[in-house]
Order: sequence, then structure tokens, then C-alpha cells
Amino acid sequence: MEEYQEIIDYKRFIYFKGQATLKYAADLNRYRSEKSGISHFSHRQYYDVEIKNIRQISENIFKKWPILFELRNIKGEILGHYKKETYSLKTDILYIDKALVPDHVQNEGQELHGDFVNVPVVFKMNRPEKTTICIKGIATGNEKLREDGLYKEITTGEFNLDKITCATEWFKDGEEPVPCEEGKPTGNKENKNKCYRLEYYKADCSTYWGEWICECVQDEWTENEKELDGWIWREYFNSDCSTIWKQYKDIEVKKGCLSFIPFILAILWAALCCYWAVKYGSFMPILFGIGIPLFLAGFGYAINFLGRFSRGIGRLFKWIMNLLTFLFILLLLNGLISFFSSSHWGGGSVPADTSWEDQKVIPEDQGNESNVIDTDDGRKIQRDKITVKLKWKDIRNNRYEGQYSIYKDEIASSSSNIQNLKTQNLSNFRSVYAKIFEEDKNYLGGLYSMLDSIRVNKRQDKLQFANAIVSMVQSIEYVLILEEDCNDPSAMANNQYRQMILSGIKCDGQAPFGIKTPSQFLSDLKGDCDSRTLLLYTIFKHYNYDVAIINSDYYAHSMLGLNVQGANGVFKALNGRRYYFWETTSKGFGIGQLPNETGVLNYWKIELN
Repeated sequence: MEEYQEIIDYKRFIYFKGQATLKYAADLNRYRSEKSGISHFSHRQYYDVEIKNIRQISENIFKKWPILFELRNIKGEILGHYKKETYSLKTDILYIDKALVPDHVQNEGQELHGDFVNVPVVFKMNRPEKTTICIKGIATGNEKLREDGLYKEITTGEFNLDKITCATEWFKDGEEPVPCEEGKPTGNKENKNKCYRLEYYKADCSTYWGEWICECVQDEWTENEKELDGWIWREYFNSDCSTIWKQYKDIEVKKGCLSFIPFILAILWAALCCYWAVKYGSFMPILFGIGIPLFLAGFGYAINFLGRFSRGIGRLFKWIMNLLTFLFILLLLNGLISFFSSSHWGGGSVPADTSWEDQKVIPEDQGNESNVIDTDDGRKIQRDKITVKLKWKDIRNNRYEGQYSIYKDEIASSSSNIQNLKTQNLSNFRSVYAKIFEEDKNYLGGLYSMLDSIRVNKRQDKLQFANAIVSMVQSIEYVLILEEDCNDPSAMANNQYRQMILSGIKCDGQAPFGIKTPSQFLSDLKGDCDSRTLLLYTIFKHYNYDVAIINSDYYAHSMLGLNVQGANGVFKALNGRRYYFWETTSKGFGIGQLPNETGVLNYWKIELN
């Protein structure tokens, strides 16, 4: 009956779980290393991957796997041990659910090699397969003459018990069934509590489920129950077949079981402290969460032991124990307050967007426009200026546009000022920022007029106006600003600079301190992180905001800090004021968001406020 069958090709996905052992190679991140004084390496490649204890899992388990990241840069074959056999796996992605902790590390100059052992992974494989289906409603050509007329043999669309031949039925001539009649029940039924629904055919032989039909009695138990708050709760029907949970009876708990609760809580607390220590690269959670409690427990045991021999010594040590416990509680509370106000609760990581294709900033140099100014002595002076047009959106997709002008002689004065600062051997960036701000704050009149018009027309409060200002700067293309020439060998020797330039990020060199002044930035729209924060600092100071520049030598980054009503998220505190972080180098960041990769607050300091 092959003419009544159809062979279908398809790919079958199979899902697996196992423990991977692999090696990795990493390159020295020269820029971060020079900034922090600590060697930092970036993973480049993974190799010698071997997966043991492989077992097959369901697609549902695979989809629920909490993926932390995907391991892709794999060199060579992947060996898998499955059911006492070794295979070369044809997969190039391993899904990992936790941070990788090296088991062995070997430093070779500017390269680092190491091993990861028994890393839980999941992966999927596919293989081509074929399946055979029977076609429904096909006449076989066989006929039988019975007493009441002629009968014909028709296929049912199902297999016989041998799973090879297609099943058939006999129908009287002229009474053959329609293969798939619209609205005809298939015979399948789904039950749920006191409700059911039927499955029906469509004209194309696909199927659909009908409406639920419920037959329930009010206050009847659905046979579902759960334990909560020391009670057993049961689920009951309402008159409309919706359900409600009601308390049923107390849960009798044996006192002996309660003795395990502190032990279980201690294990969970220790595991949580270890997780925080690994995730945030700090020994403090282990010290305060595990080390000090163990010390106090041991000290308490020693007190009890000494108290057996001398009541006076026991009393003295108990007094010391109470004092240490009080100090520990204060330290723990302080640590928890710092932790829960830190970056761990400030929002997810938003990757930096260096793309310019979708930006809405349209800089237009209007040429050497003239502006004639009357002096106090009656003379007329012609000043050249540059006009720039901007269009942008804020994080809530509010649209803005405007234009401002800046005089070329003021740009020249600003450039001369920063060149002079270079010769003064200033000791820190705070002094540099402050002197640039004092020089440039009076040169931005054209920009202030544009922003005044936006604030009045949009009727914005302080936080809304701040969003409009910061999103304007975020929408401007990121350009790397270097103190040396962009092609200088010393610049290209910096691995981070080299990677940024090779990835297509534009570069502008020969800038003192690696900074563009606000006037320079507004004239050519070229600036990196601290050029942007310095411009925004100048703008917000003009509008009487409580603003700060927050820098990190460890992360080699600069961010804006703003103390404004209505803000929330991650902040850096100074003198009782909260300066909320604000990323300025790309679109999509709101106030109070600090990416996890730059989220350790101890590495940030307020440079200027």
C-alpha cells in the first residue's frame, strides 16, 4: 500500500547535559592593567574540550536551563563520553549557567592559560530522520458486492497494528466519508478539573480545540492542595467554575524537625556568601558572612569550656563575647545597607552602543557665518561662528531638535586654555576639570538658549529636563580621544585602544590630557567619556543642578553623577547627598543604571562636584 503512504524528511533535535573540562587562552588587557596596576586578561579561545557524564534531557529541561553565557570560541573537536562510548560532537555552542572558576592558571608573559574542570553545560545535536504517514481518505480500488449494495475500501489515515501497512475501512458506494469535514469532532477530549473540551477538524485536516465546557459544583474541592504559613490550603470551585484557596487545617510539625532549620539556614547563608564573593570578586562576603560568625562560635565554645574551671574567667570572656557580638551586628548591618544600596540592585547591564547608523544627530557646519558686534567705543567687530543642528530622542522616545551657535574665537580661547594647563603640571584631574569649567562656562550661550527653548516648550520638570540634556549627549557618536597621535606606536601598543580602533571606532589624537573641552566638543561633536561628563557638568551647573563627575581608574571610565529629586537606582554618596550614576557614552541608559561589569562602587570616586 505504498501509494497511500508519504515519506517526510525532518531534523530531530536531541538535548544533552554533561560536565565539561576545557582549557582556555587569554590575552593581557594592557589598558586596564596599566590603569589599575593589576594584570587583567581577556579570554580569546577555548580548546581541548571534553564532556563527561553526558545524559539525554528533555527539550523542556533544556529551555529552562538558566543560561549565563554561551561558549563559542572553541578550537578543535569536542570529545563526548556517552554510554561508555567516545564521540566527536558536532556542536559549536555550549550553554553555561554559572561563572567559570579556573582550576589551574599559568602565566606566560602577555598570555594566560588555564583549565576549567567539571563545568555543568547543556547542548543540542540534530540528525536528519524520515517518517512515514498514512494518507487519509484514499480509495484502494478494492470493492465488494454485498446484499445491500457495492462497498469500497478507503484508507483511515492510521497504521495497522504491524505499524507498516495503512489501515482501511469499507464504505457503501456513495456514502464514503469526507476526509476532513469542517467542524467534525476528531474524537479527542481534554479534561481539566471539572471541565473538558473537544478537538475538531478544519477543512485542510488540521485540528483545533473547542471552548471549555464546565460542570462544577460550588464549594466542591478540586483535589488540589498546598502548604503555606503553617496551614494546609485547599482549592475549591466557585459557581462560575473559577477557583479559590481556603485554609483547611493546621500542619503538625514535630519539634525534632525544627532542630534542622538553623543548620539548613546556615548552609544556605554560607553558599550565598560564597556566591557573592565569586560574582563580585570580593573576599568581604566570606569574611563577614562566614569567617566572623565561625570565630564567634568558636570563641563562645571556648568561653563555655573555660567556665568549667573558673567562674571569673568565664564571666570576663562572656562580657567580651557580648561586646564582639554587638560590634559584629553593627558591621553586618552596615555591610547589608551598603550592599543593597550598591550596584547589585541598580538595573541590568546595558551594552555600550557605538553604532552610528541609527543615530539621529545631524551636525551641520554652516560655514563662516558672520556676526557683527558693536563695541563700547562705537567700533564694529566681525566674529565668525559655527552653527550645529541636532535631532535626538530620549529614553522614552520623546523627540527633540534644535540648533546652537558657538564663536570660533571662544573655541580658540578654550583650546589655548587647555594647552596652557598642560604646562602647569597639575596633580590630578579634579584641578584640570575645574579650570576647564571656569574657562568654558561662559562660552555656551548658544546651547543654553536652545535648551531653554526646549524646556519651556515641553514644560519639563528638573528630571525630565535632565533626561533631555543627557540623551542629547548620548546620541552623539562616540569618538576615542587620545593625548598622543592615534597612529602613534604607544597608542597602538595599548590593547584596549587597538581593539577599539580596529573595531571601527573613530579616534581623534593630539588632545591635551586626552580631553575635549566643552567648546571643542560642541564645535566638532567628537568626544569620549570624560569629554562628555565635563560638558554635562558645565551645562547642569549653569542650571543650578547638584552635579558631579565620577571617575574610576580601575575601569578607566568617567560617568556623570546627578542629585535630583525623583531619581532612583545606583548612587555614590558624599556628605549625605546621593549622586546617581548616569552613563553618557551611548543611548539607552537612564539615571541610576550602573552595568554589572563596572558595578563595584569602591572602584569609583567623585572627582568634582
